[in-house]
Amino acid sequence: MPTTTFTQEQIVKKFVYLDLPEEGYNNQDFYEMSDETLRYVLATCELPYCGRKLKEGQEKNKFYNCIEFYTYTESPKDEYFKVNNPKLLQELMDMDYDSLLNYVEDNEFEWLGADFEHIDEYLGFVSYMQDEVEFIAGGTHNQDEYMDIIKQFPDKRKNSKYETAIEILMSYVEDEHTRDNILIKLTDMGIDTAFLDKKEED
Repeated sequence: MPTTTFTQEQIVKKFVYLDLPEEGYNNQDFYEMSDETLRYVLATCELPYCGRKLKEGQEKNKFYNCIEFYTYTESPKDEYFKVNNPKLLQELMDMDYDSLLNYVEDNEFEWLGADFEHIDEYLGFVSYMQDEVEFIAGGTHNQDEYMDIIKQFPDKRKNSKYETAIEILMSYVEDEHTRDNILIKLTDMGIDTAFLDKKEED
């Protein structure tokens, strides 16, 4: 029986691939490199592209939009995903690499085009879904043949973004009473503001 509740850990395990290459060439090969990347492209791409007619025995990508992934700017409550079809999502998560690739090849799915933008989309997704590693799209080389994929290991990466934003906000607040009220509201929201005191001590 498929579950109707999926944890962050389960989704990360099935969709996040951290052993990414240092260079990205075309998005077809990029997303065919692992079961995690294949699951992501099937969940996020409406296939086939360009209104291509299906041959007998082929089907449209049934996994499209079974789950929606949020980004930094789209998630006001630090949510990472929304499940739209638990049954199909469970089926997608249960498939191994060979099954996923066979599904793609049997239906002749391809997603060529806008190679670097499409690869960068996954880099942003992976960076948002976990805290250990951040991937950034670098420069292109050899007449846009490939793009650098930069891997970083920042400490508490996501918290640092919030901390930086709060520091910028507080730098414009000179009145101590207003400052205290802001800190109280941030604390009530569950945001740890202790780092501000440490900054002042330093």
